[in-house]
Amino acid sequence: MQDFLVVKPQQAIPMINHAFDSSSPWQHVPVQRKLPATMDITLHVGTAVEILAREDDGEFSLLKAAIQAKVFLLAEHLKTITAHLKLEIPRFPNGSGAKGSVIKVDHARALVRFLFATQSREDQEKLVNFLAPPPKKKNCTGCRCR
Repeated sequence: MQDFLVVKPQQAIPMINHAFDSSSPWQHVPVQRKLPATMDITLHVGTAVEILAREDDGEFSLLKAAIQAKVFLLAEHLKTITAHLKLEIPRFPNGSGAKGSVIKVDHARALVRFLFATQSREDQEKLVNFLAPPPKKKNCTGCRCR
């Protein structure tokens, strides 16, 4: 059985979500656009999309969906999210930064390991590397630093 969400054309009402955890009334619903010709005629009243997951699949978290979609987050965003979720972050001098300082990658790793605990470490590290890319190495070709 297929489930569809039909959005009827009407005046848009601006809405803002102020929560990113399970207290949010908003949910991420994975969908796929469908051509009207591929659907039942009764659904031709607006824009229709096929719902790809069910609520019991656990794929409705806005935060988890944002991380999977590779939404860019600043270090401050990650710090706020990890603090709100009360995640365990390494403390100085056990961070990943210079001289053990706590940096963006520490917050990214804690968040990814919390949200994607069932995924492999390799898959988790791919998400961590997107959220907090490793610093680029300086290219010394042509310089006289050697």
